[in-house]
Amino acid sequence: MLSDDGVIARLNADFVPVTVNITDDGWPADAPALAPWHWGYDAWPFSSLGFVNALVCDPAGRLPLAWAGSGMKSEFETSPNYHPAPFLRFLDRGIANSQYAAAVRASSFDRAQRHKLLVGMLAQEFGTDDGKVEWFIRNKMGESAVE
Repeated sequence: MLSDDGVIARLNADFVPVTVNITDDGWPADAPALAPWHWGYDAWPFSSLGFVNALVCDPAGRLPLAWAGSGMKSEFETSPNYHPAPFLRFLDRGIANSQYAAAVRASSFDRAQRHKLLVGMLAQEFGTDDGKVEWFIRNKMGESAVE
């Protein structure tokens, strides 16, 4: 998938691709956007055998914006991690969510309203409920992720 010319062109045009090799370097302390994956890695007993995910986060590494879904072999047929067209749609969601987050942050809404809107965006993107997103922000990511 990452050898596809369209994917390569899109990544080079609109993103700064980064590989995080946690086996050698551990989890980067300055990237709270990775907190859900860090938690998942620690919680899943087979993660140390192989753990590959694609995500888009904001330039500061604070906020995850889009996730390509599970990279598990059992989801090979449907996962954007393995197919160019769905991967490009994942990148489109990353850009759209980035624009949404920027608009929310620049809005005149009060802090609580901005927080709620960003939590809702994350819940929708990651297919979970607001309460779980709130738990990750409070316990793993820090409030600066949504401020």
